[in-house]
Amino acid sequence: MIKTVFKFRFILLAALAMMVFGCLDEIDFDVPAENQTSLVIQGRIVKGNPHNIRIEVERLFDFNGGSSYIRVQYVRITNDLGQSIDLPNSSLGIYEMPIPVGDPDFEIRTGGSYMVTVQTLDDRKYETNFETLHPVPEVSNVTPVAIQREVITTGGTEFRDGVQFLLNSPLAVSGETEKARINWQVTRTYKLTDIISQTCYITDNVNVEEVKPFDGNVLGIDELVDYPLYEATTGFQYRQGLYLNIFQQSLSEGAFQYWDQIDKLLERNGNMFESPVGEIVSNFENVLDPDEDVFGYFYATEIDTFHVAVDSMFTNSPGNYCPPPLPPPPGGGCAVEICCDCLVAPISTTTRPNYWQ
Repeated sequence: MIKTVFKFRFILLAALAMMVFGCLDEIDFDVPAENQTSLVIQGRIVKGNPHNIRIEVERLFDFNGGSSYIRVQYVRITNDLGQSIDLPNSSLGIYEMPIPVGDPDFEIRTGGSYMVTVQTLDDRKYETNFETLHPVPEVSNVTPVAIQREVITTGGTEFRDGVQFLLNSPLAVSGETEKARINWQVTRTYKLTDIISQTCYITDNVNVEEVKPFDGNVLGIDELVDYPLYEATTGFQYRQGLYLNIFQQSLSEGAFQYWDQIDKLLERNGNMFESPVGEIVSNFENVLDPDEDVFGYFYATEIDTFHVAVDSMFTNSPGNYCPPPLPPPPGGGCAVEICCDCLVAPISTTTRPNYWQ
């Protein structure tokens, strides 16, 4: 049971809130009356050590401008062995639980299938079909390459120093009849020393529009060779060293369709010659009212993690960035806040990551 529902541009904000590390500009739109009580349900099972399950439940639209997350009666996960667990409510609208490897009460395994049931406080019941957890191929290598990027500026266009990341990965997986369908989540962690000689390792997001899902069954190839995964203009973040963190996920066919359509929606720029907005898949359905629009997707995945180092050779200004070449604001203070205290960054630590060399 995978259905399609009318696609609002606003759905991007909810659809990507949990599982994509990027951020998007807010988009205003008018919500039809029939969708003003619609829900967005997002979730996934990640096979790991420990395994992790996380489901988020939101309203599509909140009239008060506050949080759209909602509490429900229960969120239940069922596997193809007939085992079920109810997820605890970790915070408003967020239901999650780590599962130890080998847990006899709820088995998570490659090749297994999983479904979600959500019962709301007003007794609406939503279910998904069973989603299969496919194995993920391991990344063979990622190579950073110096490039010149054309950048649009107020005065036109100009070329700036950049870096492109070329990925190598098999697509054929032992025991699978089809090639892998892959999605990537990408972050970067860079080193920065502030003016009080405090060294931080700061993690931030890449532009989600730059990273595309890939279906290994389309081109008839067995591996990706020098696949251009991501590119960016280099900046101060590269001066003391940077790692790109790549999280390669396996997807079912339905989950791939979902992320592929999200990607196509992100690519749209409002050009009148673009194809129509169309529809987006969801594997959630109201059991008692199948015609109700429900947004979001649940899937199960394995993740292979790969870290690639980028040193200061990719920038023309190696060395520490702080103090920055900018005047302080009127009245004093920090021209760049992280240079006064690098721990003010949202994801920052003075503990060197274990992969950092």
